[in-house]
Amino acid sequence: MPEHIVNVTYTEKAVLKAAMKYFWTMFGARGLAAFLFLAGWSALMAYLDVSPWLTGPFLGAAVFWLLLMIKTFAQHRAKAIEGVRLMSDKTGTFTFTESGFRAESENGATELPWRLTDKVIQYPDVWLISVRGSYITLPIATVPDETRAFILAHIPQAKSRA
Repeated sequence: MPEHIVNVTYTEKAVLKAAMKYFWTMFGARGLAAFLFLAGWSALMAYLDVSPWLTGPFLGAAVFWLLLMIKTFAQHRAKAIEGVRLMSDKTGTFTFTESGFRAESENGATELPWRLTDKVIQYPDVWLISVRGSYITLPIATVPDETRAFILAHIPQAKSRA
């Protein structure tokens, strides 16, 4: 069974960037468009002097959506920073096999079968391995091309982002 072992180094800057990229992947242009639509529609209704009973729910939805986006980003950012700050040795080891992969650092380890991975979102400096509503950050600088191809062959929904 082929095994690919990769050692990576984490920095606060890299994990913050990954958190921002994951947030943008989750909400992105569609999330921003939804907020702008709700806010714009609320403003238009207020301008046209539509009853507050009709305007209020749209304004409430816009505020709720904005708060949800802020909370989600803050939560991912805090979790990412905390994980790196807890490490005295800012390194991790990934082991990729035919059955799944293992991510290990001094903060702990997780072993997952490939079937639990939703997708891998590729950026030039980091890959985000999406696992059931969360993600694992893989700094890509030290990952050989052969290992990258191996990962992509096992995660059918790989999305490249430039």
